[in-house]
Amino acid sequence: MSSFMPADHLEALAKKFGAGPYASARTGVETEEKPGQFFVREDGNDFVLNIPSVGEVKLLSALAANGAEKTHSQWQEYSRTNPDKVVVPNSVVIYQILRGLYHLKDNPVHDKCVLALRKNLDRPRHTGTKVVYKTGLEAAVTHLQSDKSSRSIDLDIPEFTRFNNDWSYLVLADKQAEVQLGTVKTLPENATSVLEALLGDGYGEAGAVFQYVSSRKNNNLREVRLWTPTKNNRKTERAVVLGVYDGGGWFGIGASVVIDGSWPALGVVYTGAKNFPQEMKVT
Repeated sequence: MSSFMPADHLEALAKKFGAGPYASARTGVETEEKPGQFFVREDGNDFVLNIPSVGEVKLLSALAANGAEKTHSQWQEYSRTNPDKVVVPNSVVIYQILRGLYHLKDNPVHDKCVLALRKNLDRPRHTGTKVVYKTGLEAAVTHLQSDKSSRSIDLDIPEFTRFNNDWSYLVLADKQAEVQLGTVKTLPENATSVLEALLGDGYGEAGAVFQYVSSRKNNNLREVRLWTPTKNNRKTERAVVLGVYDGGGWFGIGASVVIDGSWPALGVVYTGAKNFPQEMKVT
């Protein structure tokens, strides 16, 4: 006894389950744009990402301005004036991109995007974020926004474990084997507001997220550290940089870098504000 299924029914099933000519459309990541959902797709050599708390952005596969090294203020000026509308993303935008990718694994497009970011973050890179350190522990985290304006968050930034007289650090995840990805340190209470100001939603996952996207060292996940100046090294502006500090072998969130230091930067183009929910949602 034979059965027959109409061609249009077969096509519908192929679309639904990603079979045949539709196989590339469903590979673990929902490709349809939906509010509140993270996704990534290719755009030539670059990547378009839907970030719930940010909107839609095009992430350049290459560093901004062909890898040029600029100071924080020079990158701010570049972001406001370059004809290609490329903006150096602030630390929240970068983290939300990385966090979304951390939650969406085993997809060919995702893997290409992660590999590009892993290469681009193999050294510290400028972000569109700086910290103004004031009296005592008082500080302000200032982010360059998608509309080229600035947004500041006032808070106290503590001194963590002293590295030396000028710098302190907080370990977010220890150096560990690949199979331990997702194991992070318990955050001290005085660190939560700092990480939230620098990274936004899901800051508690930062150790795992940065370990996932950074290169491996001797086949191990890199230690992840947040760096801040000590109390006696403040009353100044500091640039926020993200990337691998090869000398120490760790991935660093550097809220401590001299403001006029020249570094390369990532580049994004904001292609559409979507008014998505503020809470990051990944599937």
